[in-house]
Amino acid sequence: MSEERWDVVVIGAGFSGLTAARDLSEQGRRVLVLEGRDRPGGRTWYRNFADTDHLVEMGGTWISNVWMTALMEEVNRYGVELVDQEGMDSFSWATGGEVRKHAPIPPEEFAAAEPALIALHQAFLRTPDGELREGDDYSDLDVPVSEWPPFVALPTATKEFVFAWAAMYAGCGPENVSVMHFSMMLSGFGNNVSALHYGLSQRYSHGTKELINALANNLDVRYNEAVSRIEDTADGVVITTETGTFVAKRVICTVPINSLHRVTFSPELPEAARGMAKKGTTSQSIKSWALCRNVPKGFLGIGWKTGFEWSAEVYRLEDETSLVCSFGVEDNLVNATDIESVQNALRRFEPGIEVIKIDSHDWRADRFADGTSMIVEPGWIVNNDCHAFAAPHGSVYFAGADHSVQWTGWMEGAVRSGKAVSAQVHESL
Repeated sequence: MSEERWDVVVIGAGFSGLTAARDLSEQGRRVLVLEGRDRPGGRTWYRNFADTDHLVEMGGTWISNVWMTALMEEVNRYGVELVDQEGMDSFSWATGGEVRKHAPIPPEEFAAAEPALIALHQAFLRTPDGELREGDDYSDLDVPVSEWPPFVALPTATKEFVFAWAAMYAGCGPENVSVMHFSMMLSGFGNNVSALHYGLSQRYSHGTKELINALANNLDVRYNEAVSRIEDTADGVVITTETGTFVAKRVICTVPINSLHRVTFSPELPEAARGMAKKGTTSQSIKSWALCRNVPKGFLGIGWKTGFEWSAEVYRLEDETSLVCSFGVEDNLVNATDIESVQNALRRFEPGIEVIKIDSHDWRADRFADGTSMIVEPGWIVNNDCHAFAAPHGSVYFAGADHSVQWTGWMEGAVRSGKAVSAQVHESL
């Protein structure tokens, strides 16, 4: 068994871990990154679609070059090229038992929707730029989307429209995501409800992999090093993997909360952190890619109980076929590995769609993820679960999109967290 000593060992080569490792290396620290997978990127993954030459994102995809400022600093630093997402403007709104092509909700429900929009904007003012104000009581907002009075009062089609967006962004049913998730997110998008559709307007021209590789450049990253134990001793923090042990003065752990049960900590984590690790996050999004014929140019479908809550044409290919990306949350409504099931779900929006090939990655079965992005669940703020990993556990620090209170679950949150925690570690050394 080998044993190597470092100033800092970073566990995880996603956006947060690589940002932290880069910053610490530039400050003169001897840093090692341990990654359990055979690739960097974490819950982003740019790879070939099925058996084709087309490249698609299996994980995180879209960003904003206006509102995601920390991420844009990295994009600009490395000269990473972005591309604007082409217009998604051929709509199919499937709520209230019908599919509409123009107005997202029935005209007769417009007046009833207005109080909910006003209430949302009032909520934004309480989380300026997506930040929590110290001492504020958020108990009236930190409740399930399905139970918030302004949403409960909505008529059927509009309520289902809200539920579809909530499920799509949260990767779970509206009963499992807090109104705070959207108050914080949309206030980060400049207090703009329409940011649900227009806020994420850019993609990486050459995939998330380009920025990930730029961050990893010149770092010592060891792959296939799944960490099983982190022990804080008087002689340093001992990190155990299948190949050996590594000793560091400090550790930055970016393992997703859902996968922390795979790591033994000694001494064990504090009660609040143990509770969060045991509970995990309910975000279990199904992301599907399908190569299709007969897709309307600029197709976007939003629906409730349609299998996919959100489907859109992301790439229009030269032969007029389309690569359609979709998100769902219920296995009993869609099976992302079954071509007929995917086609049936898409046909709930557009009956003429023909699916040629499908591809997906099951993040729920991925042992380095055990689910998808962290979300603000009901009570996460009020119960102070959002700060369960904020303080270091001895010489072990925690970073990642799962721990970022601003832009929770996003690449932006991961970068912010990595930068903030690396600064704390540098100061502690």
